[in-house]
Amino acid sequence: MTELISTKELFLKQYHDNKLQRYDVVVRYIATEHYMKTNELHPIYEIDCKKRSEYIDKNPSISIPKSKQNFIDTIESLKKVGFDPEKGLIEVCNDYIIDGGAHRLGACLYLGIREVVIDSINKDSPSEKQCQNIEYIKKAYSNEKGLLELILRKEKEIKENRSSNKFRR
Repeated sequence: MTELISTKELFLKQYHDNKLQRYDVVVRYIATEHYMKTNELHPIYEIDCKKRSEYIDKNPSISIPKSKQNFIDTIESLKKVGFDPEKGLIEVCNDYIIDGGAHRLGACLYLGIREVVIDSINKDSPSEKQCQNIEYIKKAYSNEKGLLELILRKEKEIKENRSSNKFRR
């Protein structure tokens, strides 16, 4: 079942027991912010792709250069036309935790795109091992204190809606 939802509301639905379950959305937000300022993704994006393959995927199905280019293409499309449901919906589980679409949600949040279309896929949320929650982030970024602090600071910025972006659609 598809539904139009506020981008901010969807982000806030990624919290369970006041803990964010999808920090990858914040990483994509950071990467988008850096891209909009420098025309390059923030290095955290590549680092996160590697960490995700180590901790979650085990066998990544897409190369990092291809993943980076796909994300850049997504950002450019969102800049030009906004959120286009024809290019893909954001898939959510029964409790609205994202199952597919962290790149689009992170980019939409930074770009100020107010609404997205979600598709409820009638599925339980990913297990703890697959989720990018605070435990995962602290473990994965334990040797990268500066990046961990950046992620946590940006999470708070997004949650409090203090984004400094100027792009609105």
